[in-house]
Amino acid sequence: MVTEWTDEQIAAALEALRQPFPLEVVQLKVGATYEQDGTSYGLALAYADWWTGYLPALQRVLGPRAWHSASAPRPSAWACTSTTPLSSGA
Repeated sequence: MVTEWTDEQIAAALEALRQPFPLEVVQLKVGATYEQDGTSYGLALAYADWWTGYLPALQRVLGPRAWHSASAPRPSAWACTSTTPLSSGA
């Protein structure tokens, strides 16, 4: 486990996390819709699920003990935060 991250390690980790998710974990859902001349249109929104997209990427790049996430309920949604050596000024 890395305890002190060098600038080179941080740069390499950021580059690895910038890579697109594998297509098999990308899902689509319909966003904004409208109708024009009797035809319905919708904006396709691509996203990755936490369990099949983001979690494996963080585990692979940073390791299981190098990051932390937390969530808490809010009046109309959940607020989520993540802490990594890349975001904590290390």
